This record gives sequence, structure tokens and C-alpha cells, in this order.
Amino acid sequence: MPQVKIKPYEKSIIPVSKDTGVPYTELNLKDRKKLTRIIAKSCQKAKKPVKSKILDTFISQTGYERKYAVHLPANEGTLKCVSKNLKAQVSRKSRKKRVYTGIYDDAVRDTLIPVWPAFNCLCGKIPAPFLHANVNRIASFPQFAMTTAVREKLSRISAAAIDRLLRAAKRKTRVKGT
Repeated sequence: MPQVKIKPYEKSIIPVSKDTGVPYTELNLKDRKKLTRIIAKSCQKAKKPVKSKILDTFISQTGYERKYAVHLPANEGTLKCVSKNLKAQVSRKSRKKRVYTGIYDDAVRDTLIPVWPAFNCLCGKIPAPFLHANVNRIASFPQFAMTTAVREKLSRISAAAIDRLLRAAKRKTRVKGT
């Protein structure tokens, strides 16, 4: 890669490394982590002069500051002491996002929305204990008709789950302005 020096007064769209003044192409986080793992393996085996050259190319490719770029490959794959009896291996691998199965469906939300104004539209901490105790009484009213599955779910719903289910309804009733 030919080195292009950009004068300080010239504006450039291409990001420039602060250490060398060489432009680098921006990599996304996933690619930088992958590059870090590859560089770490070669750095841990290399001698000092070779490490310096590897580090220079790593900085030019990622745009990291030099001290941070030294730290990443040096600590990749090493064992760190987490607690007295537990050691963990340092890795920059990206984690998969956890996907949770929904317990409360649209039927539960559709039942909660008309019940919520009876509690003066307060947060989920107020109606949760009353719902647990009086679900059968609420179900006896025709305007709050619900199935047995919804009744069981409402009898054990948490305050946080009520708040999550009513988030859109709360947003609609929020007072705007002063």
C-alpha cells in the first residue's frame, strides 16, 4: 500500500492514522475482532522487530491508537483470574444475541389494556398484586372476557412484564408539552 501523506490543512474524507498519517479503510467491528485474533496468533510467535512491523500494519488497517493496538493482541487468548477459584480466557469473539420465547402474547396484552385504566394508568407495580388476587373476579365482567390460558398468565404476571406489555398504550396516553 503506497503511503500518502496528507497535509494538516487539507480536509480528507478518508480517515487518517494519527501515528503515521497514513489513510486507512474503516473496518466494521466484526472484521476488526477477526483481524485481532489473526494478528494475536502471529504476534505471540514473532520476535520483537517483526512484532513492530505487524503492529504498524495492524494500526494502519484498524485505526486503533498504538497503546490499545499493543494491548489487544498481547491479551488475546490469555487466561485472566476472574475470582479466587475461576480463570477465564480472554477473547474478543462476538456473542450471539439471546432470543427469548415470549410468554405473554397479544391476547394477554389485549386483556391488560382495558384493565389498566381501572388502576388510574399507574405503573405495573400497583396492578400486579391486585391482578394476582382478583383475576377471577375481573374475568367475571363481560367487558374483560378472557380465556383460561390468559387468566393463568395474568395470575402470575410480574410488574415488569405488565410495563413491557403496556409500553405502547402508555406512549399513546402520555401528555405532550408543558
